[in-house]
Amino acid sequence: MFAGGGLIVKMLKRTAQFDSKSSTVAGPPAAQGVKLDVPKKTKLFLDQTVRERESGSGTVLVFALWYVYSVARNFIVSAKQT
Repeated sequence: MFAGGGLIVKMLKRTAQFDSKSSTVAGPPAAQGVKLDVPKKTKLFLDQTVRERESGSGTVLVFALWYVYSVARNFIVSAKQT
């Protein structure tokens, strides 16, 4: 049993032979140890993150006001059509 509720069931023959040479190796696959070429953070990315930190609350406020405005406008348009 696994923590998520999964269960593994293996059906074996009565004549099964177990030897260490044919068993699977536990652990991560060998390809997992290969380093990937991940680019470093660019100047543009760093500038953008600084800008988002400095003006984060203002950006949220502008979005909230835009959202309220668009909901109200859509309500008025739908009210005029009926």
